[in-house]
Amino acid sequence: MLGGREDAAVEAFNLGVQLQGEGNWMRARDAYARAMNSGVPVVEPTAAYNLGRLLEDRGDWVAARTAYGRACRFGGTDAGVKAMYQLGFLLQEGQRDVTAARQAFERAIASGHPDVAPAAGVGLGTLLGAQGDPSGARDAYIRTIESGHPDHGPRAALALGMLFEAWGEQAAARDMYDIAIESGHPDVAPRAAAKVRSLG
Repeated sequence: MLGGREDAAVEAFNLGVQLQGEGNWMRARDAYARAMNSGVPVVEPTAAYNLGRLLEDRGDWVAARTAYGRACRFGGTDAGVKAMYQLGFLLQEGQRDVTAARQAFERAIASGHPDVAPAAGVGLGTLLGAQGDPSGARDAYIRTIESGHPDHGPRAALALGMLFEAWGEQAAARDMYDIAIESGHPDVAPRAAAKVRSLG
């Protein structure tokens, strides 16, 4: 009977996507919830992730946290890893739960996902820097830089350079800015160049 259940779950998920695109968020929420609760592993994590994003956008952070948590159970899936990353930001910004946010970012990093893990490294570095953990922030940013990711690597270099500058370590800051400049990133490189000029 899995075939029938799977078809129904896929149908509910696709309906959720359609309704969300049409701006009918309440019916989209219900459709995603049906797909998430279908017990069909190929549908559940993506439905849970989409539901989490929908609820987060609507400001229902408690329900979004629950939906992301469901997706995170499927840590080996793309949706599960993305949910860990989104959950980190939700917990940090929406619920001010720093400990849980750090755990979510660390799980996303540990996944080794080629895009999400470096993004989570930037998120973790930002979180730890704001919490007064310079060593942890530096390690998170450096790990992201070393990943070689073309977007998140330069962003981590710029962010770490700004931290070094704030700590009075101008030589180290310049090194990070140079990495960001050399990346040629269209947004980050000009900002890093401006920071170098401001160092004198």
